[in-house]
Amino acid sequence: MSRMLTTLATLAAGLLLLPAVAGAQTRTGDYASGSGFWQADDPDDPGPGSVGFQATQFIAADDEFSYRRQGDGRGFHAEPLCVSVQGNEAWMILAVQSSNLPGVDPFNTVFAAYAADNGQNDLFDLDPPVGNVFDDRCGTRAVIFDPDPIRGNVNLADDGLFGSPF
Repeated sequence: MSRMLTTLATLAAGLLLLPAVAGAQTRTGDYASGSGFWQADDPDDPGPGSVGFQATQFIAADDEFSYRRQGDGRGFHAEPLCVSVQGNEAWMILAVQSSNLPGVDPFNTVFAAYAADNGQNDLFDLDPPVGNVFDDRCGTRAVIFDPDPIRGNVNLADDGLFGSPF
C-alpha cells in the first residue's frame, strides 16, 4: 500500500512539472532507456543475455526492465523504482516482479543497475544494492559497478526534455 501511495505521489509530482508545449508531448526529468545484448562476463553477473529498459523520473507507469540470459532463456522482469542521470551515466533501482532465474525471488529481490551512453561503446551493469539509502544516484553509491559493453543502444536525458507519447 505504501508503495502504491509513493507511486501516486510521484505521478502527481511529475504531472505538475510537465511543460505546456503546444503540439508536442514532452516530459521533464531524468530518463534512461536502452536495449541490446549485454556481454555480462563478470563473476557476479547472471550471464550474457538481452536487456531492455525504460525508466523515467516522474511517470513510472511506462517504466520496465527485462533481462533474458542467452544460455537458457531464463530471466526476470522488474519495475524501476528510481532513476538518476548525471551526464552520460544513469543509475537505477529495480524491483523484481517476475523471475525464473534461480536465486532471484519475485517481490523480494531488488537490483541496482548502471548504464552509460558513450555513443557507440555503451556500457551496462547489474548488481545487488548495498543498503536502502536513496541518494542522488538512487542509493547506489556503495555499489561497485564493473560495467560490460552492451551491443545495442542506451539513451539518457539528464533532467531535460524528452519526447514520449502519453
